[in-house]
Amino acid sequence: MSYIKENFLLTNQTARELYLQYAKDMPIFDYHCHLPERQILENKPFSDVFEIWLAGDHYKWRLMRNYGVDETYITGEASNREKFLTYCRVLGTAFGNPLYHWSQVELKEFFGYEREINEKNAEAIWEECNAYIRSSNVTPQSLIESSNVRHLYTTNEVFDDLSVFEEIKKKGLSLYRDAGIPCG
Repeated sequence: MSYIKENFLLTNQTARELYLQYAKDMPIFDYHCHLPERQILENKPFSDVFEIWLAGDHYKWRLMRNYGVDETYITGEASNREKFLTYCRVLGTAFGNPLYHWSQVELKEFFGYEREINEKNAEAIWEECNAYIRSSNVTPQSLIESSNVRHLYTTNEVFDDLSVFEEIKKKGLSLYRDAGIPCG
């Protein structure tokens, strides 16, 4: 069972009251979305937990690089499953690192997975999260909408093709009419 409870990190009554009564249900302004715009636009169901959770997360990559993981298991030729299992192994050694706790929160929030992320649980996490993705038809837009994201800003590189923003604008998705995505 997860140590992530409703009051996780809310250490006093004032914190609990402010979060639970005011902040918890507020809309999200996502200033650092890791999903590529094209992926959001096409809205195809994710194939596995690596694709949704690790494929574009440079913070998780940095933890793995700092741990000495070969690039093959971060952004290289290893399978998604191998990359995912490697991340779980590394994360299990990072207790106290904010990324450790954030990863636990993500799995609980988005996949309902409540066991600790570590090498021992990695296979079960892979199987259970992938089963959830398949049964729930998880797509980029469904994640964004279920998270109550009101404004979305993506993390672009200087060499990225930004023409996809015009496609987003033309498609007129309700998700983007009120969003902060620069549409032209």
